[in-house]
Amino acid sequence: RTAHRLGHRARRGSGMSSIVNDPDEINWDRVTRDDIYRQRVFGHRAGKSSFLEIDDRRKLGWGSLLLYSVFLFTAINYVWSRAAVRPASVVSLTIGDALRAATYDPEPTPRRWEHIKQGDDLQYWLSYALPSFIAPNVQGFNFPIGDVRFTLRRASVVPNEDKRFNALAPTVWKDKMGVDPESRDTTFDDKESFGAYRIWAANTPNLVAAGLGWCSLRRTACEISGVNKLAELELDAPSRESAVRRCQRECESMRSGDGKTCRCFTLSQGAKCEFFYMSDLQLESPAPEVDSGCPADSLKPKTVSGKRYSEAFWPLMKKFSYQEEGLGWRGTPGHVQTLKFWSQDELERFANKTGDMPTTQAKMLQFQIEDWIAGRWLSQGTASVVVDFLTHNPNYQVYTWCQLFFEKEASGSVMPSYKFSSLQVTHEDIKARNSDLFSEMDGSDIIYIVLLIVIVVLECVESYRLGLAYLFSAWNVIAVASIIMQITVLGTRAAYLSNTSFTRKLAEANEVPFSNGPEAFQEQYEAQTKFLEASAISIFFLWVKSLHYMADVFPRISVLIDTLYIAITPILYLVFVVLVAFCGFTTWGFLMFGKSVADFRNLGYAAAVCTELLFGEADIAEDLLVRFPFGGGVFVIVHLLLFFFIVKSVSKAIVLTSYADAWYTIYTDPWVTADLGKKTKKQLIDTSQQDAGHSVAQPSEGDGITSTPSDSKLMLGVRKTFSLTKIRQTLMESAPHPVERSANMYDRGPASVLIFLVFIALYIAMTYLMLYSDRAFDLTNSVTKAISTPTFVRLDEISGRQIRGNNLDKVSTREDVNLFLRQALPATMFNSSQGTISGMANPLTIYFSAQPQKFQQLVLNNWHIFVGQQPVRITARYYKMSRVGDEALSSIISPDQRLPSRSPAPTEVGGAGTAFTPPLEEAKSIDDILDPKVRSVLAKYCTRDKVGYASEKGEEPNGFVCMLSVDYAETASILANLSDSKFVNNQTAVLAVDFVIYNAPVDSFVYTAVVFQFQPSGAVIKEVNSFVVRLDLYNGSYWYRIIFEILVMLISWYYIGLMLWNMCLAARSEWRSRAKPKISRQASDSVEYKSKSRSVSHIFIKVIAALRAAMQYLTSDCFHVLEFGHSILTVTMIFLWYGIVFSALSQKYFFAEIPVWDAGRCSSSVWCGDDEVISAFYGQGSKMKVFTRLCAVNVVLVFVRFLGLLQCFPRVRLVLFTLRKAAWDLIFFFVFVFVNLIAFVCLGHIVFAGTVHGFSTFGQAFVAVTRLFMGLASPAEAWAADSAWAGTFMYAFLVVSRYLIFSMAFAILDRRFCEQERIFEEGLKGASLTSSGSRLLEGPILGGIASRVKQTFRRGGGAEVAADIVSSRLVEDDGLERLRAQSKLELSNLKNEKDKEDEAEEVAASSSSHHKHGSTLMARKKTLKELSGMTPDELFKSENVHNLAWHALPPEVQTWSLERGKLLLDLFKESADKRETQVAKGSNGIQRPSTKPGEVLRRLTRATSYEAGIEDIYTKAEKSIAQHKTKLEDQLKDAEAILNQDTYKRLKEVHQDQESLAWYIMTRERDLEKAEQKKKDKKKTSQPAGEGHDAGNMLPPISQSAHVGSGGSNAGPAGDGDGGARTGMA
Repeated sequence: RTAHRLGHRARRGSGMSSIVNDPDEINWDRVTRDDIYRQRVFGHRAGKSSFLEIDDRRKLGWGSLLLYSVFLFTAINYVWSRAAVRPASVVSLTIGDALRAATYDPEPTPRRWEHIKQGDDLQYWLSYALPSFIAPNVQGFNFPIGDVRFTLRRASVVPNEDKRFNALAPTVWKDKMGVDPESRDTTFDDKESFGAYRIWAANTPNLVAAGLGWCSLRRTACEISGVNKLAELELDAPSRESAVRRCQRECESMRSGDGKTCRCFTLSQGAKCEFFYMSDLQLESPAPEVDSGCPADSLKPKTVSGKRYSEAFWPLMKKFSYQEEGLGWRGTPGHVQTLKFWSQDELERFANKTGDMPTTQAKMLQFQIEDWIAGRWLSQGTASVVVDFLTHNPNYQVYTWCQLFFEKEASGSVMPSYKFSSLQVTHEDIKARNSDLFSEMDGSDIIYIVLLIVIVVLECVESYRLGLAYLFSAWNVIAVASIIMQITVLGTRAAYLSNTSFTRKLAEANEVPFSNGPEAFQEQYEAQTKFLEASAISIFFLWVKSLHYMADVFPRISVLIDTLYIAITPILYLVFVVLVAFCGFTTWGFLMFGKSVADFRNLGYAAAVCTELLFGEADIAEDLLVRFPFGGGVFVIVHLLLFFFIVKSVSKAIVLTSYADAWYTIYTDPWVTADLGKKTKKQLIDTSQQDAGHSVAQPSEGDGITSTPSDSKLMLGVRKTFSLTKIRQTLMESAPHPVERSANMYDRGPASVLIFLVFIALYIAMTYLMLYSDRAFDLTNSVTKAISTPTFVRLDEISGRQIRGNNLDKVSTREDVNLFLRQALPATMFNSSQGTISGMANPLTIYFSAQPQKFQQLVLNNWHIFVGQQPVRITARYYKMSRVGDEALSSIISPDQRLPSRSPAPTEVGGAGTAFTPPLEEAKSIDDILDPKVRSVLAKYCTRDKVGYASEKGEEPNGFVCMLSVDYAETASILANLSDSKFVNNQTAVLAVDFVIYNAPVDSFVYTAVVFQFQPSGAVIKEVNSFVVRLDLYNGSYWYRIIFEILVMLISWYYIGLMLWNMCLAARSEWRSRAKPKISRQASDSVEYKSKSRSVSHIFIKVIAALRAAMQYLTSDCFHVLEFGHSILTVTMIFLWYGIVFSALSQKYFFAEIPVWDAGRCSSSVWCGDDEVISAFYGQGSKMKVFTRLCAVNVVLVFVRFLGLLQCFPRVRLVLFTLRKAAWDLIFFFVFVFVNLIAFVCLGHIVFAGTVHGFSTFGQAFVAVTRLFMGLASPAEAWAADSAWAGTFMYAFLVVSRYLIFSMAFAILDRRFCEQERIFEEGLKGASLTSSGSRLLEGPILGGIASRVKQTFRRGGGAEVAADIVSSRLVEDDGLERLRAQSKLELSNLKNEKDKEDEAEEVAASSSSHHKHGSTLMARKKTLKELSGMTPDELFKSENVHNLAWHALPPEVQTWSLERGKLLLDLFKESADKRETQVAKGSNGIQRPSTKPGEVLRRLTRATSYEAGIEDIYTKAEKSIAQHKTKLEDQLKDAEAILNQDTYKRLKEVHQDQESLAWYIMTRERDLEKAEQKKKDKKKTSQPAGEGHDAGNMLPPISQSAHVGSGGSNAGPAGDGDGGARTGMA
C-alpha cells in the first residue's frame, strides 16, 4: 500500500513521473537524491519529519486483546494466590494500632508513641509501654514467640576541642551524625563494656525461678562505706531459708526514688536484712578462689569479711558487653541483650514450686528492663536502640517481625519509628517444608506459563523480523520489560521456595526449642519481598501494555496514546524544569525554616513537605505559617503559584497541542479508521466492496415471491424458520425500513420548562417533608455525643496508675470494651440528664399515664425518652472455637489452644456486624462458650430466645441477648458481672448495644446501635449507627404533604403515559408501513400451498418491527430513557413510602397505659417485649435508609432531566451538544484513566499494604489512589512508611495524573467545545443545534444502544434515516461526513425506485449546502435502475464508484479493484442465472392444486426437488466465492511478504537518505546566508567589486546542486534556485 501511495504522490506533487514506468511497480533504480529532496520539499505533509508512513508493526485485533486479557488475569491470579498481601497487611496494621495505643505516662494526659521526643520519654516507654504492648499478647491474637532482642549502639566520644565550651562539655560524639542502626560499620561505635545489670532467672535458658539469680558468701557483709543504704528489714521468719527467700524478694522489687536498685544485702544473725546500692566502681569480678557460686565473668560487690554471723547476698550481675559477631538486629554489631518470653502458665508453675506469688509476663519484662536502665544502659552516648521480636497470629497463620527503632541525634532528640514485616506460613507449607516452582502450580498457573511462552515466542519472531528497529517502538520496549519482569517473578518465586529456612525452623519446633527466629525469618521475608516487588512492577507493566492492545482495537485509545507519545518529550523537559525548581524550594525551605520547623529539619523532610504541596496539601504548612507568618506565607504562595497553577497550565498547553495533533493524525486518514472508530480499515474496504455489489445486484424471484431490495436478512431468517426452507446466505442486503419519527418531548419550548420547574418544587418539598433531614441530624448528633462523651478509667498493669479520659473513640482492645460497658454505658443511660429542668424535677423521668403506679423511665440529655422498661439491649455473638490440634507447634502454641473455627479462612466481620466473610461459624448454645465464668453470666442474664441485633421477630436468633433495666442498681450489677467475667474475650465476634429513644417536641424516634466488631487479627472496629424513625406521618403541622405526594404521583404517571403513548405511535406507524408482501402473478398459483406460512412470518416481522420502532423511540434520546426511568423510580419510591406509612409499626405501635408486657398486652399486640420493639424500629429504620438513598438518586435524576428541557435555549444546547460530541472520547478516556489507575493501585497495594492503612486492601488502595488522583489525599503516610518506594510511586503518579491525564480531559472538552462554538457563532444551527432534542443527545451511550437495536431489528428502506444522519453529523470532519452520508445512501434500497431518486436528490442537495466539495460527487450518483442495464465494462468505471476513499487510492489500486469487481460480478451473475433457471423449472412444474391422490404426492416431490435445487445453487455460490476469497488472500500475503522483505527496507533506506540530505542542505543554506551577509557587509564598507565576487565564489559547491534541485531545473539561475530552496524549506 505504501509503495502505491508513494507512486501516486510522486506523480501528483513532485514531478517524479519518470520514475514510474510500470503501473504495478516503481523503478527504484532511477530514484536520485534530487528526487528525494524534491519530494521532501513538495511531498506529503511538508514540514513534518515523517516522509514515508511505513507501519510495519503487528496489528492487534479483538482476538489478541481477549488472549492478552486472559494472560493478564492469570498473571494477576498467580501473584495474588501467593502474595498473601491481605492477611499480612491486616495483622501488621493491627499490631501498629496496638503500638500507638500503648501508654507510658497517664498523667496529666496520656502520652503514647507519638509523644516520644527525648531520652526520658524513651526510658519511660521501654519501662511501661513496651511490656504492656507485648504481654500477654498483642491485641489478643498475636502471640510473641522466641526472645525479645535489644540492640544498643553507642557513639564513640572524643575530647571537645572547642576551648571556649569544653569546660561545659568535655567530650563530644566522634561523628555528629551518630551511628546508623542499619550500618555494620563499627568505626564510630563505642565498643567498651559499661554499666551493670542484674541477671534474672527468667532470662536463663532453663527457668528455675521467677526472680533473680543469687550469689552469697558466708561470714561476710556488704561494704557500707561510701554506698547508699536503701532500707533495712527486721524479720520474724521461722527458718533461715524463709528469711533468705523473703529478703531476696524484697531486694528484687526495691528501688529508690532516683531509680537505684538493690545490688547487695546483708543477712545478720538476728534475721535482719540491710539493703544497699553499689555503684559500678564498687563492683568487681570475683576471684577464682572465692566460693560464692557465681560464674567468673559476673560482677561482685565489695564485701567485708570476718563477719561471723553475717552472710552477704548479691544478685548475678554483668556488664553490658559489645558483640561484633553480628548477633544484633539484621546482623549488626552492638550491645545486644535478649529477654526470654515465658508463658503465664510457666511463670505460675515455677512460682508454685518456690511458694512465691506468681508474677505476670508484663511485670517480668518490666523488672528486667528497669534493671538495665538503672545500670546505665541508656546514657548520653546512646546513639540508637532497636527492639525486635516475632509474633504469631494462628488465625491467619501469619508471623510478624516487629522492629522498633529509636534513633538519638546529637541534639538529644529521639526519633521513633517502626516496621512490621509479616509473612504467611500455613500449616500446609510447614508440612511440605520444601517445594518447587512446578509442584505448586494449578490449572490457571499452567495457562499463565503457556501464554507467557507464546508471548515470548511472538516477540522473538517480531524482533527477528524487524531487527534493531524493533527497539525503536516504545510498545516493544514495554513488552520486553514486561517479559523480563514476568521471568523475574518466576525466578524470585523459585528463589523464595528454595530459601524457606524459617519454614523449616517452624517444622522443627516440635522437636527442638524455637530459637534464632528473626535471622531465619529475615532471609525468607527478604526473598518474599523480592517476589512481591517484582510482582508489583510486572503487574504494572502488564496493565500498561494492555493499552497497546486497546489502542489497536479502539481508535480513541490510540489518540490518547499518541497524545502521550507526542507530549512526552516536552513533558520530560517540563519535569526537568520542575525538578530544578523543586530542588530550589526544598533547599530554600530547609535553610530558612529547618532550625525552627520540624517538617523542614533536614532535606528529606523538606522534600516530603514540598511533595505534599505538589499534591495540593496546603494543610501541611500550618506549623510553618504559625512560626513564620510572612516568610512561610511567601514560600507557600510562591510554591502553589508556580507548581499548582503555572506548571499545570503549561502541561495543559502541551497536552492540548499534542492531542490536537494526534487526533488529526488518526481521524484524517481514512485508512486508519472510519466513522469515528466504528469501522476499521478492513471493515471500510469490505463495506466499499459490498456497496459496489449492492449497486449492481439484480432483483430475482424465488419461492414464488418477488424478491425486492427490502428483503433483509431478518426476513430471510423468518422464512427459514416458518417455511422450513434452509436459506444460508442472501446475495442482497438492504438498509432498515424508514419509520416516522414521533414528535420529541423536549421541543415544547419554555412552557415545558416552567411546568417541570413546578414539578421540581413539588418533588423537593415532598422529599424534604418526608425525610425531615435538618431535625434528623440534630437528633442523631445529640444521641451520638451522649454515647461518645462518657469516659472510663483503665488501670495500667505495669505502673498501677489510672489512665483517665478514655471514651468510645479510645476503645482499642477487648478489655477496653469491657470497661466501656461497665463505666461509660451506665453514665450514658443514667447520668446524661441532670434530672431537673429550670430547677424543677424533670417530669419525663416518670411514666405519667401509669399513675398512681410509679414506673421510672430513663431520659437522655433531658429530652429524649428511652422506650421501654428494659430499654437497652446487648447482643453478643461468639465464634465457635476449636482446638489447634495437629497444627500446633509445641514450642510456639499449645495443641490445646482454642481458636475461632476457620474454613478455609478466618471469618472477618463487616457491615456494622451483619456481614461475615466467610460465613460465621457461631456458638449457638451456652455449651459452646469456653470460659465457665462467661457461661455462668450468660445463663443468668442473657438468652438466645429473644430477638437480637439486626434481626426481626420471626427470624432465627442471632446471638445472646441481655436486656438492661431502668433500675440503676440492677443494670450496674449486670454490667459489673459481665465485665468481671470477661464477657468480651477472644471468642467474641460481635457486640452490639442498641436502644430506641423518643423525642416528643419533634415527634420522632431515634434508633441507635453501638457495634463492636472483633477481627481475627485482634483489631477492634467500632461504629455508631443512628437513624430517625417517625410513626405519625400525617399528623401535626405537615399534613399538607399528602397534596404534594398526590400531585407528584399524578405528574409522574402522566410522564410515563406520555412516553408509552409516543412509543405506541411509533410502533403503530411502523406496523402500518409494513404492507403485505406482493406475489407475482406468474408464481401465485405455484406457491399457494405456502400462503399460510408467509402470512405467519409476515405478522411476526411486523410485530418485531413495531417493537423495534417503540424501542428506537425510547433509546433515540438519552433524555427519553432518563424521563422514563426517573418517573418509574418516583412511582416506586412513593409506593415504598406508603409501605412504610402502612407498616405494622406505624399503624399499631402505641405507648401502653402501663409499660408492662403482660399476657393481655402480648395477645393484643404484634410485639411482646422491648427487644421485639427495638428490632421493629431497626427494620423500619432500614427501610427508611433504602428510601433515603432512592430519594437522593432520584433528586439527581430530576435535575439532570431538567437539562433536557433547557434545550430550548441555544447556549444550553451548545454545552449539551459539546458533551454529546465528546462523550465517546470521554468514555474511552475514562477507560484509559481506569487502566492507569489500576496499574498504580496494584503497585501500591502490593508494596504498601503492610505499612499504610489506605492500601491494606485492594478496595482501599483503589480509593486511596483515586483520592490522590483527585488531589483529596496526602502521600505523607506512604512517604513515612517507605520513602524509597513512596518517592518513586508518588512522583511517577504525579507526572502521569497531574501533568498528563488531567490535561487530556481538558483537551478533549476544549476541542469539542471550540468546534461547536465555532459552528454556533457561524449560525449553523439549522442542522446541528436547532434540530430536535432527540437528535441532540441521541449519541454516544444510548445512541450506541439504539444503533444496536437497529442492527437487531433491521428493516427495508432508509432515505429518511440517511437524511437524518447526514443532517445530524454536519459538524464532523468534511471528508468523514461525506463518506458516512455516501455509505448510508448506498446501503439504502427503496421499495419504490422513484422515491429512491427523490430522497437521494434531497440528501445530495442537503449535503451540497453544507459541504461545498460534495456536490459533484452527489450529482454523479446513479440509481439502481440505471446501473442494472449496464454491461460489466460500462458499470466498472471510476466515475461510477461513489466511495470517497476511492479517489485517494493510486490508479494501480483502482484498476486492480475494478478488475476484481468484474470477476465477482461474473460469479454473482452465474449464480443468479442458475437460480432463475431453477425458479422457472419450479414454476412450470407445479400446476394448480388438485384433489387427486397421486397428484398431491407428485406435487410435493417436485416442491422438495425444487427447494433442494435452490439450496444447492446457494451452496455452490458460497463455495465459489470462498475459493475466490482464499485465492485473493493468498495473493495478498505474497504481496505483503514481498513488501516486508524488500520494498519496506529500501523505502527506509531512501527515507534515511532524504533525511540526511535535507539536514545537510539546511546546513549549507545557513552557510550560504552567512556568505551573502558577509558580501553585503563588504559592499557597505565600499570594498572593490572584485572582492565581493571572490566572496561569492566562496560558496560551497553543494549549493549549486541545491539551487538546481530546489528550482526544479538544472539551468535556473542561482538566485532563483536559492529562493526556491528557501521557499521549499519554509
